[in-house]
Amino acid sequence: MVSIMELIEEFMGSALAKWVLLFEQMMEGGERLPFHSQYIEVNSFSCGNRSQYLRLTDGVFLNEVMRLIDPNPKVEQLYHSETGDRMLRVQNFSILNRHLRAYYQVHIC
Repeated sequence: MVSIMELIEEFMGSALAKWVLLFEQMMEGGERLPFHSQYIEVNSFSCGNRSQYLRLTDGVFLNEVMRLIDPNPKVEQLYHSETGDRMLRVQNFSILNRHLRAYYQVHIC
């Protein structure tokens, strides 16, 4: 049986996760922890991957990335939560979903 930590480790090693984390270098303002280091631990679950995963899944960072891709979205308040509030995460992903759909409709269709 695969543990949740192994799933997180696998996801954080995926091309999609690595690609989106490249945007960290482009972010301005605020105190940000680096998402990646020069060396990747292969066989052990690192606290760095867990914190990166939690940051990705709160929705704030992904919304910031989307704003780099499309800097003219409908401005909506993002919700930061120190406690990992699930409702705030859902609201952040709803904002991201609306932004992605609007971007797709304008630029792709």
